[in-house]
This record gives sequence, structure tokens and C-alpha cells, in this order.
Amino acid sequence: MSGEAAGDQHGAGTGIGSGGAAGSPSALPRSSADARAAVLALLERRFCAPAADWRETVVVADVLLVTSELVTNADRHGGGLTRFTVEIDGDALRLCVGDASPEPPVSPSGPDAAEGVPRIGGYGWQMVCRLAHEVTVVTHRAGKTISVVLTLV
Repeated sequence: MSGEAAGDQHGAGTGIGSGGAAGSPSALPRSSADARAAVLALLERRFCAPAADWRETVVVADVLLVTSELVTNADRHGGGLTRFTVEIDGDALRLCVGDASPEPPVSPSGPDAAEGVPRIGGYGWQMVCRLAHEVTVVTHRAGKTISVVLTLV
């Protein structure tokens, strides 16, 4: 994919994050706040506008919410963050987050028949799927990579 990239060692942009053979784990965001900062820096470079002009828009809020959810889930449920890349191509932002678990994300699917109580958790993944234009989960030897595309217009 062409465009600017943050954290992608092969992309045109710069920023924190990496993954796979090309990256260094020390370059990965240390928290979801660091990941959001990398996304904001990329957006600011791309749109050449002070953050105050667009930071409060619904589109940016959605992008930052999805970023936080994926990075937090990688740390909380996936055995740790192993990849983080973000790039802009035209009117879309592509975010890839990898973790060490091959288990796919889960969504609530109704009450647990054995217990009769609603499932706890999984609502963040459901939100990611609703906000993103495209969601892909790829499992591999070292875990999984979740890629999402969010439109910026």
C-alpha cells in the first residue's frame, strides 16, 4: 500500500511502532496512549494542520478509539503487542496490530446457556467491527495480526 506510514520501517513516514522481521520490539508503543500519539502525529503530518483544528472530530475519535481497543486487547488478552503499523492511503487509514496469541477475538453472542447470564467482555471487538470499514484477522506461527481500515472522510 502506498502512502504515509508510522512505525512501518518500509513506509514513507516515521513514527513509533514496527513489527515482524523488519522491526524492533523496542520501537513498539509502550501503551495505548503511545499508540494514539503515533496515530495523531501521522494525521497531523498528513493533513498539515494543527491538531486543535481536527482532533475533536468524530472520525478522529473513532480512529483513536479503535487504536486504543486493539492495542489494549493485544496486551490484555493476546500475550503482548508484537506489531504496530499505521498508514494513510488516500481517504483511508490502515492500522495493523499484532499479538502473540493465535486465538481470534470474541464477540458476545447472547446469554451463556449454562449460566443464564450475559457474556462478560467482547464488546470492544464488536465496536471495532462496527467502526472500521474493513477488518481482517490473520493467524500465523507467532500469533495473529488484526488489520482494520477506517475511512477518514
